[in-house]
Amino acid sequence: MSMFNWMVCAVVIGAAGVSAASATEQKMESSSSTPFVSHELTVPSPLGPLPATLVVPKGAGPFPAVLLVAGSGPNDRDETVGPNKPFLDLAQGLAAAGIASLRYDKRTRVYGKEIVGKDITIDDEVTDDALSALQVLGRQPSIDSHRLFVVGHSLGAVMAPRIGQRDPHLAGIVLMSGSPQFGIDTIVRQARYIGSLQGVPPAEMDAKLAPLLKAHEELAHADPKHPPSGNFVGAPASYWLSLRDYDGAATAKALRQPMLIMQGSNDYQVTPKDDFSRWQATFAHDPRVKLVEYPGLGHLYMPAGNPPSPADYDKAGHVDTRVIQDLAEWIKAQRASP
Repeated sequence: MSMFNWMVCAVVIGAAGVSAASATEQKMESSSSTPFVSHELTVPSPLGPLPATLVVPKGAGPFPAVLLVAGSGPNDRDETVGPNKPFLDLAQGLAAAGIASLRYDKRTRVYGKEIVGKDITIDDEVTDDALSALQVLGRQPSIDSHRLFVVGHSLGAVMAPRIGQRDPHLAGIVLMSGSPQFGIDTIVRQARYIGSLQGVPPAEMDAKLAPLLKAHEELAHADPKHPPSGNFVGAPASYWLSLRDYDGAATAKALRQPMLIMQGSNDYQVTPKDDFSRWQATFAHDPRVKLVEYPGLGHLYMPAGNPPSPADYDKAGHVDTRVIQDLAEWIKAQRASP
């Protein structure tokens, strides 16, 4: 797949079939030798139920719990990328530390065909289903409803502050590789980086990116009440306009919940220079926010190349144990919500 197509496919709101967790994974999660138990649930959405997996530590509850909110595109509940399943790693690692979790197949995966051609927004893709999933999670008898946390990754992290804004009773919010803002300009930046790795001449790169730059310019001046027709980078104008008018850093600044913001130093999609630095500037003197950068880790919190590249996603790995340990310790240190 070419560099340009790879970047476009990463954000397309496309049609896809349901992909439940594999039989092997289900057996592993339900094995008598594991310190946790998995339960199959569903999360209601306007288009129908979203398959989900609740992982609960063995022993006496109720347990603190996290909702795992995935990145862009039609992700499954494990946030599968090539041979890697970072959300499966997080769910099992947190359960071993005494923390439950809920993860679900995204609406864009389960109902992709129904979404195509509709004027969806970022809330349709991320926020609304996350809020619905939190309600499901809080109703489980094994879960402490006063100790619910959102753990967003990538686009899920971008929208985590809005989720916290709309559910003020959350005990805490975690951003893993989250940009303060996300839009077509972010894709352009990523594409230029990949092009530089491949030695694409600047003039050729400009030609490849011309449709994206044109779309970005058109949407920058568009009226959300009268959005332009057609798709822009695989999604309708309504989607990009809903992101244009959302500032994750400003939203996060206004929240009262404690936050943990995590960043891989070798992440080329969400970078320390362009993204994490803004979080650092926003919360440099805020005691309720902890910021942690992990040397050598990429976007999936697995070892990345130097320089990092899309080839990193093809290497089988697991979320670094340091990340899971830090996440678990931070969650346990937070007080229950009122």
